[in-house]
Amino acid sequence: MTIIILDQIHPALLRGTAAVHMADAQIEMFDALGNRMSGPAPATLPVVTENPRILPETAALGQSISLNLGAAEGLPVPVAEWDFTLDGASMRDQLDGDAMTIELSLPGTYALTVRWRNIAGVVAAAEAVLAVSAPVAPSIDYDNQMLAYFDADTPYTGTAEDVATVTMRGTGGYILGKTGSGTTIRFQPEGLVFGDGGYLQSQSLTNQPTTDGLFAVVEMTLTGYGSNIGQILDGTGGHIKIRNSSGTIQTVGADDTSVNLTLGAVAYGARMIFAGQIDDVADLLSGYDAAGNLLSTPHAGLTDPAPNRISFGRYLNGTIHRMAIGGRAEGQEFPVTMREVVEDFRQGA
Repeated sequence: MTIIILDQIHPALLRGTAAVHMADAQIEMFDALGNRMSGPAPATLPVVTENPRILPETAALGQSISLNLGAAEGLPVPVAEWDFTLDGASMRDQLDGDAMTIELSLPGTYALTVRWRNIAGVVAAAEAVLAVSAPVAPSIDYDNQMLAYFDADTPYTGTAEDVATVTMRGTGGYILGKTGSGTTIRFQPEGLVFGDGGYLQSQSLTNQPTTDGLFAVVEMTLTGYGSNIGQILDGTGGHIKIRNSSGTIQTVGADDTSVNLTLGAVAYGARMIFAGQIDDVADLLSGYDAAGNLLSTPHAGLTDPAPNRISFGRYLNGTIHRMAIGGRAEGQEFPVTMREVVEDFRQGA
């Protein structure tokens, strides 16, 4: 390094000077005591002045959050290096563009990590963390909150290879007897197995608390198409149907008029959960598909729906694992909602 000594230069001449050039090169100038008089300031390591934040600091599934990277000082001005992760996997590319926002669609631990870098080095800020829990399904008392409920613990008569009757749990006291001919109904550890032969039908039903609404949720595995439209759940009077129509699951609201709602294709051999509901207050037919999505369509033809009889398993090849039927009495709410039963079924699927 070449040192040139210049005398008779008053310090005030260089006060406030950011840079001095000689022969197209920037030079540094010092006084006789070694104090810097001009030239670039020395680089300094970044200092975090504001840690990153995920806002709001408490959020639940379905809510939107925004990211704040925080701030740092240093020379040259530090640049942020950052990532946004869910359980360690980057989600940065799923943010809403430059808005730095995202809707929470999955449970887990979200983390915003930021490092500040300049030529002097790198400094990490404190990590911002947000833990999002999965929703906890309510505890459902199927015996006292459902009109009817079936699972592998439901009482039956006959034999495991030839079921004669099934007494469904629940407040409705539904007793379903075998009807039809052909293949017997088998009671296996995983549920009722049908083979496009015998099916189950209830006694006549009266005074059902369903005049403001009725829903059914079923968990099943279908193995093939039967000789006609598969009646997963059927009946008479104002009732809800769930059926397999040529490989497509439909729910049907049957009352003053019948309205169909398609819930998706059958995945034969796969365990599936579907649901259907008629709502006399909202004049709506709704249902859940196999992925847990809620679908709906208007249904004006509802007047105090009340089933006279229910049946299930006709023209069906496969297993009914679980089934729940819920009702809403006039002017009241459902004791348990269709959504809550679907969530409970899906947790056990």
